[in-house]
Amino acid sequence: MKRIALLLALLLPACGSPDQPAKTDQPTKSDPATADRWVLPNSVQHGSIRVTVTGATVEQQAANVIGGANDAFIVRLSVENMHPSLRGEYKTWADNATLTDNFGNQYKRFIRPRNIGVEECPLNPGAPVTDALLFEAPIATAGKVVLTLPGQNVRAAETYRLEITLQTSGARLEAVRQAAAAQEAEAAQAAAAIKARADAEKRKAEAERAAAERLKAERLLAEERARRDAELRKKEAEAEAERLRNETAKREREAEIAALPGKLAAAKQALETAQDKLSKVKASKSRYVYREPTPPDDYFDAGGKYIFYTAAQRAARTTALQKDIDRLLAEIPDLEMRIKATKP
Repeated sequence: MKRIALLLALLLPACGSPDQPAKTDQPTKSDPATADRWVLPNSVQHGSIRVTVTGATVEQQAANVIGGANDAFIVRLSVENMHPSLRGEYKTWADNATLTDNFGNQYKRFIRPRNIGVEECPLNPGAPVTDALLFEAPIATAGKVVLTLPGQNVRAAETYRLEITLQTSGARLEAVRQAAAAQEAEAAQAAAAIKARADAEKRKAEAERAAAERLKAERLLAEERARRDAELRKKEAEAEAERLRNETAKREREAEIAALPGKLAAAKQALETAQDKLSKVKASKSRYVYREPTPPDDYFDAGGKYIFYTAAQRAARTTALQKDIDRLLAEIPDLEMRIKATKP
């Protein structure tokens, strides 16, 4: 009963009460609990509101007080308005505070009995408000716990985080150390596994990138080879076309040279015929009018007399024959010179 009375005394609300020396869990050297206590953190202030943990103890619950037979972790708070003139508001953190240990375990909040702690209260300058929060007791190997208090409860923009550290000795200290070492080893192993996966993914990415670059280089090389092959084929085709043109031109020149004697003989024969016709046309006398303005050929009778031209037709024919004679007279020396030039 004495312990229950002490717990109730610790949880009595204090709203706007005068400043009193804060009760702490710092026992004297003669206190046997020195080897197992929770060391309180420094105050945390956001804006004009400062929060101080004034006590942190594990107390045995009474079934009719808190609602269970398990131990409770009781955190006592002092909330102060540091502004010299403006008042504030406080709403208890009993409904939204969180408690997490160094292993990541989160502890449930206990519902406070009626008339225990503070629900809502004004924060007047110079008048601290005290409150108490109840949680499950931390596991025996927890080395510290972090109390997280949302700033909205005191109209602050930031969250209050206060770290409460266990001070112990003996078997419990060794258990705490071993648990922390195990956590560190597990974290190191997890970090190593993460690093190994990251390294493997990096190597895979590098291999894929190298493969992609290799494929790209091979593709570019193939494209360059294809371009060079196309250019070579184009040059070969152009060279072949040039060769064929040269051969054709050569054959044409050879054929032309081979035809020169025949052309010269034909030209001389045509000159002789034109000169003979011209002499006959000039000597002819018209006895018949041809139906067309100009006959298609030169017609002579058996005696060599031209019989089909009028005077006008004879004049036109004489002019045409003279042009042919003049052309042949110019063509024959040219053919003779070309034939002479082809001889070695």
